[in-house]
Amino acid sequence: MVFLFVAGLCLSLSASPVATAATYESKFQISLPVTGGTHYDRNASVLQARDGSFWLFFARSVEECTPTCNPDALHYNIYYMNSRDPLTWTAPKRLSDRAGIDNFYGRTIAATQDSTGNLWVFWASGGNSNSLYYYTFAPNARPDADVAPLPRQEVPFAPYYPYPPYFNVEAVVTQGRVWVFYEDGLNNPNPAGIYVRSTATSSVNWSAPAQIAAGYGIPKVIVDGKKGNLFRLVMVNTSTDMGQVAITSGTIGDNGGTTWSAPISVVEPHDGITNWDPTIFKDDRGKYNIFYAPDLGTGAQRIEWKQSSDPDNWSNLANIVTSGGNDANSWWDYWPEATSFSFDKDIYLFYTSEQNGAVKGTGHIFLTRLTR
Repeated sequence: MVFLFVAGLCLSLSASPVATAATYESKFQISLPVTGGTHYDRNASVLQARDGSFWLFFARSVEECTPTCNPDALHYNIYYMNSRDPLTWTAPKRLSDRAGIDNFYGRTIAATQDSTGNLWVFWASGGNSNSLYYYTFAPNARPDADVAPLPRQEVPFAPYYPYPPYFNVEAVVTQGRVWVFYEDGLNNPNPAGIYVRSTATSSVNWSAPAQIAAGYGIPKVIVDGKKGNLFRLVMVNTSTDMGQVAITSGTIGDNGGTTWSAPISVVEPHDGITNWDPTIFKDDRGKYNIFYAPDLGTGAQRIEWKQSSDPDNWSNLANIVTSGGNDANSWWDYWPEATSFSFDKDIYLFYTSEQNGAVKGTGHIFLTRLTR
């Protein structure tokens, strides 16, 4: 087992340079790494299964990575860890098989669970337009690719695209269907942007792509509404207002199609700072929490947080969650993934960090617990 202890020393949340007051009466506990080693770990996807087990999926580089390597040039496999306690995890196991996909970076993962209990783990390149793969299995299966690889399945792209368009991916389950939200980086024949496809969990037959927002990327989504027929999707403007984080709301119609609102700005780029990797989480009080990773343009990337009771109003102030460096050194903190667990009402924030004490190291998955 891998044991993780999040220390009890608490620091007050500090406000960002563009905001001067906190919007959430919480305390921020020291962050500690969940993973380690000489390979680069990034881009966590976390869920609590119906049997009570916790699943942490993340991308681990095939190549070893020193603090000076370029993580965006590496190739990745899916690894996962299990737990019955978010602070105590099993040793990582490899889920994916890279046979025959050499041009596939494999650094974006999205995990969800259907009503029968099966897990669906989607796998996108994250570095170029490419195929979209997925694995399905029961939680008690505990697959291990080093022993017996699972069948690698693929979301088809024909006849809608001449080549695979999938860049980044997100996935949720609602109303008996698996919904896949993806960034189309191909821009052929459809405009680059965010699209959705879905399939019944009982019989796989993927729907045609439906556009959500042109010129946007890096989608993350939650299911909302008493009937599970609403989506709240956050994304990044990759075209006209580069580095803007925006939110759109979608409704599932009686025919299974979706309609989407116009994007609403959550945070704007400013003074050379662009914002990336947003994620959205609705807490037990009904508040919407959006975490994102501003690139400060100095070699540092940190995580900030905004909260609102109204998904259409984000005029409130932001808070800094991680630093992205100190006076002497800079590193990347990015790709936040927020969740909660059934035994308390805290927010558990997993994210990628290159922090190694006071200096930059190899990227690993970190955990911060935000308590009231």
